[in-house]
Amino acid sequence: MKLQRHQVVQVMRPGHAGFRAMREAVTTELQWAHVVSAMNIADAVGHPRPHPSRATGVGRGLLRRAMGSGA
Repeated sequence: MKLQRHQVVQVMRPGHAGFRAMREAVTTELQWAHVVSAMNIADAVGHPRPHPSRATGVGRGLLRRAMGSGA
């Protein structure tokens, strides 16, 4: 079953918000989890992402900062 465009937009909304928050350095733990889930799904279906080790390291650093700030 193929998703309609509006369904894809709805499903991807939390991940997009998470990526946007990461760029702004205001990521919450929930947003970080959405981003990590999207990256894991991309890996599982074979869509390569740029610099996975760098992205993972950046994500972990942002999570530590968010957890430390109480976000």
